[in-house]
Order: sequence, then C-alpha cells, then structure tokens
Amino acid sequence: MVQTLRKSLQVIKTSIIRGRIAIILLTVLFIGLIVFCTLFPIPDADKEIIVNPGVVKFSKVFLHNILVFLFQEFMGISTFGLYGIFAIYINALSLGTTFSVLYSTNKLYLVYKMVIHGTIESCAIILNSFFSFYFWVKVFKNVKLVFLKKQKLSTALIDMCFFTASFTVLFLIMYLVAGVFEKLVSYF
Repeated sequence: MVQTLRKSLQVIKTSIIRGRIAIILLTVLFIGLIVFCTLFPIPDADKEIIVNPGVVKFSKVFLHNILVFLFQEFMGISTFGLYGIFAIYINALSLGTTFSVLYSTNKLYLVYKMVIHGTIESCAIILNSFFSFYFWVKVFKNVKLVFLKKQKLSTALIDMCFFTASFTVLFLIMYLVAGVFEKLVSYF
C-alpha cells in the first residue's frame, strides 16, 4: 500500500514537472481572465446581496464537486484537452464577474467566503486541464513504444491506468477538501 502511494505520488510529481510550462500558461490564462473581468465594474449591479444562501448539506456540495470533476475529466479526455481551456475560461469569467459585482456594491469583504475553497477548486480545474492534455501525450508515447516493440501492450495499459488513477485520487482529495471548506466557511 505504501509503495503504491509512493509510486502514485511520483507519477504525479514527474508529470507536473514535465508539464510545468503548460500548467503555468493555464494558470496565467486563468488569473488574466479574472483580472480582466474585475477591471470592468458593473454599474447596475444589484445593491442587495444575500449573504446567507441557506443551509446546504456537505454531501450535496461534495457530490456536486465530484460530478463536475467527472464531467470535466470525461470531456477533457474526449476533446483532447480542449474542454479544459473552456472550463478555465468559464470559471475565470465567473470569478471575475463575481469580484466585479462585489466591488461595485462595496461588498468586497465577502471574498473571504470564496478564497479557500475557490483556490483549491481552481487548482483542481487547472490540473485537470493539464491532465487532459498530458493524458493524450502519454497515450501516443505508449502507442509508439508498443509499435516499436519496446514495451508490451499490457505494460502500456497498466501505465495509463495507474497514471489516470493517480490523478483521479488527487482530484477527489482536492474536491473533498474544497467541499469541507466550502461548507465550513462559505455558509457562515
């Protein structure tokens, strides 16, 4: 069990190190879009912002996060990673617009309700986008090795399954932690 965990962490670490430029570019895109949206104040923003959205069960928050993650992972892989850029774009626009509305209505102090869980979820979205791209890089690399007879097909399939499972567990943990913070901080 410990060896599997170490190997899984090593797979994630190696993948992130190899793809650090892509991760940096995706992060810059994300932050840039948030800043861009925040620069444009919304003059007709509703002056009354409801601070207490009601009680939401943790299980509902966590289930929603998992469904969003599974959808993003499936769409990211099936679109060769292009959906990841779309997800970053939509989330950054949403956050930027929210910041702009909060700023326009002098309610910027409410940002604390989004910071912790939003940061974790944003990191998960960026890493999931990277995962979708890197998944296909690994697929093509493994197919090449199999055709050149430098690797058995079974070894390539195990490598891909382990790679996918490692990142999936990482994302599940990130969304679990984000859900905990979202429940503890956002609704008080």
